[in-house]
Amino acid sequence: MKTPHFILIALVVLCLVPYGWLVRLSPVSYQLFNALFDTLPAHIVGHSLIFALIGTLALWLFPALRRRPIIYAALILAAACGQEGFQVLYKGRLYLIDTLLDLLVDAIAATVVWIMVYVRSPGVTAGRSPSA
Repeated sequence: MKTPHFILIALVVLCLVPYGWLVRLSPVSYQLFNALFDTLPAHIVGHSLIFALIGTLALWLFPALRRRPIIYAALILAAACGQEGFQVLYKGRLYLIDTLLDLLVDAIAATVVWIMVYVRSPGVTAGRSPSA
């Protein structure tokens, strides 16, 4: 297996782990996690970064996804739903509004990445005049 593929798989697996369970393993990790992600803005930034990284790596490793936004979105949504699903299993209940907000943030981050990659792809700006 190539290293970049391993990195993408590791990142997806890491995103699936319920962090609430993970931080219970160590008091130090619990304190660090709460210091970094205790506020809503920090939580949003964390979700954005994770799914922006997953989206970026996916588009880099599988360039065909640049021309297949529906498949790209479905894969991102599957990872996001998996992550939220494991959180629901860990917590033992569904916090619907929080879950929907997390899914929205994940989708926005991955969409922004796809748009940025698409716009920078060769041929997208071909034929446009410099003044356009």
